[in-house]
Amino acid sequence: MTARGGWRMWLAAAAGGAALVGVMALFVLMIAAPDTKLARLDERSERIGAALRDLLRKAKPASGDYTDADTRAIDRVADGYEFRARVTGTALLIVARGNLDDDEALDDWQISSIDPVPLHLYDDARNLWVDSALPAIFEVPTTGLNPDIPPADRVRIPSTIAAWKRSRQAKVVLEDLARDEARHFHEKGSYVAFEALTPAVWRELADTSSGRMSLVVRARVSGTSVLLTAVGNVDADPCLDVWAMKPGDLVPEHLQDDVVLDECEAQAPAP
Repeated sequence: MTARGGWRMWLAAAAGGAALVGVMALFVLMIAAPDTKLARLDERSERIGAALRDLLRKAKPASGDYTDADTRAIDRVADGYEFRARVTGTALLIVARGNLDDDEALDDWQISSIDPVPLHLYDDARNLWVDSALPAIFEVPTTGLNPDIPPADRVRIPSTIAAWKRSRQAKVVLEDLARDEARHFHEKGSYVAFEALTPAVWRELADTSSGRMSLVVRARVSGTSVLLTAVGNVDADPCLDVWAMKPGDLVPEHLQDDVVLDECEAQAPAP
């Protein structure tokens, strides 16, 4: 092989290596670009939360209730967001809505004098509601333009989300207990009856949960089966939620739904 031929092969190999490095760099950039864009949108969105806190702090009246003058001082368009305020009852509600990524949906933030922590309802960068309680209870759509929720509903959203989470906890606990009761019956030929869900009950059912809940959970043996029930107030009104389940059921039955329907008797009969 001549010296000139050797240089040609070296140059070809170097060029091929450079091309490979270029392709790899381009691939890395293609992967990193969406994350970089999301990071920029997240930073902009976080600034909105800080702006809402500042607006609420400045709007606090020296005495008395909030007035329409307080809302007019807040209404504006800034940083691509529309800020507006409404007085609902004795509460001041401030909403910020804007489009971060030029699609159909709108980023949606809110804060109120009742819940002075900014709440990100809809993430426009990721096109999703921040909690499943919003589609389930307020029946907001999961695709397309996210609607502007009425002020009266917005004020009760934080407490409703908290109640929704407690409601889901009851379902998970009943599902766990139904599984444990079925295993206990298979291994020992009997179900475990109890009037209060305590750590001792969990241990007897060979479960690792602490059993500490705000709901009253019972297991009553009837014939060849056991009925598991959970009763409690998940949203601090006069009504109660009631669930029931037996081993072998796919999901707990929500006999009385205080969270979604909010139509119930003040005192539910013991199942």
